[in-house]
Amino acid sequence: MGKYIVQLALLSVVAYGIQFFAQQIFDIDSLWETIDITLLQIYFVQAVISLALIVAMNMAKKPLPNFLGFVFLGVFTIKVVASYLLAKSTLENPDVDFFKYNYLLVFFMYMIFDLYVAYSLLNQSEKTPSKKF
Repeated sequence: MGKYIVQLALLSVVAYGIQFFAQQIFDIDSLWETIDITLLQIYFVQAVISLALIVAMNMAKKPLPNFLGFVFLGVFTIKVVASYLLAKSTLENPDVDFFKYNYLLVFFMYMIFDLYVAYSLLNQSEKTPSKKF
Protein backbone atom coordinates (compact mmCIF):
# COMPACT_ATOMS: atom_id res chain seq x y z
CA MET A 1 0.00 0.00 0.00
CA GLY A 2 2.88 2.34 0.76
CA LYS A 3 4.18 2.07 -2.79
CA TYR A 4 0.90 3.33 -4.23
CA ILE A 5 0.64 6.18 -1.72
CA VAL A 6 4.14 7.38 -2.60
CA GLN A 7 3.31 7.15 -6.31
CA LEU A 8 0.08 9.10 -5.71
CA ALA A 9 1.92 11.83 -3.80
CA LEU A 10 4.61 12.05 -6.47
CA LEU A 11 2.03 12.18 -9.26
CA SER A 12 0.06 14.89 -7.48
CA VAL A 13 3.03 17.14 -6.76
CA VAL A 14 4.67 16.81 -10.18
CA ALA A 15 1.43 17.16 -12.18
CA TYR A 16 0.23 20.12 -10.13
CA GLY A 17 3.59 21.82 -10.50
CA ILE A 18 3.65 21.34 -14.26
CA GLN A 19 0.05 22.50 -14.71
CA PHE A 20 0.49 25.47 -12.36
CA PHE A 21 3.63 26.72 -14.09
CA ALA A 22 2.17 26.11 -17.56
CA GLN A 23 -0.75 28.33 -16.62
CA GLN A 24 1.67 30.98 -15.35
CA ILE A 25 3.62 30.89 -18.60
CA PHE A 26 0.52 31.11 -20.82
CA ASP A 27 -1.09 33.71 -18.52
CA ILE A 28 -4.19 31.64 -17.85
CA ASP A 29 -3.89 31.76 -14.06
CA SER A 30 -5.89 34.99 -13.83
CA LEU A 31 -8.98 33.20 -15.17
CA TRP A 32 -9.23 31.17 -11.96
CA GLU A 33 -10.18 34.34 -10.08
CA THR A 34 -13.51 34.43 -11.92
CA ILE A 35 -14.75 31.11 -10.49
CA ASP A 36 -15.26 29.70 -7.00
CA ILE A 37 -12.87 26.75 -7.21
CA THR A 38 -9.09 26.60 -7.51
CA LEU A 39 -6.78 24.21 -9.26
CA LEU A 40 -5.37 23.13 -5.91
CA GLN A 41 -8.85 22.19 -4.68
CA ILE A 42 -9.41 20.04 -7.75
CA TYR A 43 -6.13 18.21 -7.18
CA PHE A 44 -6.85 17.82 -3.46
CA VAL A 45 -10.29 16.25 -3.97
CA GLN A 46 -9.04 13.87 -6.67
CA ALA A 47 -6.00 12.87 -4.62
CA VAL A 48 -8.02 12.23 -1.45
CA ILE A 49 -10.52 10.03 -3.26
CA SER A 50 -7.69 8.15 -4.99
CA LEU A 51 -6.12 7.63 -1.57
CA ALA A 52 -9.45 6.28 -0.30
CA LEU A 53 -9.50 3.90 -3.27
CA ILE A 54 -5.99 2.65 -2.45
CA VAL A 55 -6.90 2.09 1.20
CA ALA A 56 -10.24 0.42 0.44
CA MET A 57 -8.77 -1.94 -2.13
CA ASN A 58 -5.84 -2.89 0.10
CA MET A 59 -8.15 -3.51 3.04
CA ALA A 60 -10.42 -5.70 0.90
CA LYS A 61 -7.56 -7.58 -0.77
CA LYS A 62 -7.21 -10.36 1.83
CA PRO A 63 -10.75 -10.88 3.16
CA LEU A 64 -12.52 -10.31 -0.18
CA PRO A 65 -10.09 -11.13 -3.01
CA ASN A 66 -12.90 -12.08 -5.39
CA PHE A 67 -14.68 -8.76 -4.87
CA LEU A 68 -11.83 -6.30 -5.51
CA GLY A 69 -13.39 -5.28 -8.79
CA PHE A 70 -16.64 -4.40 -7.03
CA VAL A 71 -14.75 -2.40 -4.41
CA PHE A 72 -13.04 -0.48 -7.20
CA LEU A 73 -16.34 0.18 -8.97
CA GLY A 74 -17.99 1.35 -5.74
CA VAL A 75 -15.24 3.79 -4.79
CA PHE A 76 -14.89 4.97 -8.37
CA THR A 77 -18.63 5.66 -8.54
CA ILE A 78 -18.33 7.75 -5.39
CA LYS A 79 -15.41 9.58 -7.02
CA VAL A 80 -17.42 10.39 -10.15
CA VAL A 81 -20.37 11.66 -8.10
CA ALA A 82 -18.13 13.76 -5.84
CA SER A 83 -16.33 15.17 -8.86
CA TYR A 84 -19.60 16.15 -10.48
CA LEU A 85 -20.93 17.76 -7.31
CA LEU A 86 -17.70 19.72 -6.92
CA ALA A 87 -17.78 21.03 -10.49
CA LYS A 88 -21.54 21.43 -10.95
CA SER A 89 -21.89 25.04 -9.86
CA THR A 90 -18.92 26.17 -11.92
CA LEU A 91 -20.01 24.28 -15.02
CA GLU A 92 -23.32 26.13 -15.01
CA ASN A 93 -21.50 29.43 -15.65
CA PRO A 94 -20.94 30.43 -19.27
CA ASP A 95 -17.41 31.00 -20.57
CA VAL A 96 -15.61 28.54 -18.32
CA ASP A 97 -13.97 26.47 -21.04
CA PHE A 98 -10.57 26.79 -19.37
CA PHE A 99 -12.08 25.20 -16.24
CA LYS A 100 -13.63 22.32 -18.18
CA TYR A 101 -10.34 21.44 -19.85
CA ASN A 102 -8.32 21.72 -16.66
CA TYR A 103 -10.86 19.72 -14.69
CA LEU A 104 -11.04 16.96 -17.27
CA LEU A 105 -7.25 16.79 -17.49
CA VAL A 106 -6.94 16.29 -13.74
CA PHE A 107 -9.88 13.88 -13.54
CA PHE A 108 -8.59 11.64 -16.33
CA MET A 109 -5.05 11.70 -14.96
CA TYR A 110 -6.26 10.41 -11.59
CA MET A 111 -8.64 7.98 -13.30
CA ILE A 112 -5.70 6.42 -15.15
CA PHE A 113 -3.80 6.19 -11.87
CA ASP A 114 -6.81 4.54 -10.19
CA LEU A 115 -7.05 2.03 -13.03
CA TYR A 116 -3.34 1.28 -12.65
CA VAL A 117 -3.77 0.61 -8.92
CA ALA A 118 -6.84 -1.56 -9.49
CA TYR A 119 -5.13 -3.52 -12.27
CA SER A 120 -2.03 -4.08 -10.13
CA LEU A 121 -4.00 -5.24 -7.10
CA LEU A 122 -6.29 -7.46 -9.12
CA ASN A 123 -3.31 -9.17 -10.72
CA GLN A 124 -1.53 -9.56 -7.37
CA SER A 125 -4.51 -11.41 -5.95
CA GLU A 126 -4.31 -14.03 -8.71
CA LYS A 127 -1.36 -16.00 -7.31
CA THR A 128 -2.86 -19.39 -8.07
CA PRO A 129 -1.19 -21.15 -10.98
CA SER A 130 -3.37 -21.72 -13.99
CA LYS A 131 -4.04 -25.26 -15.13
CA LYS A 132 -2.73 -26.12 -18.55
CA PHE A 133 -4.37 -28.82 -20.58
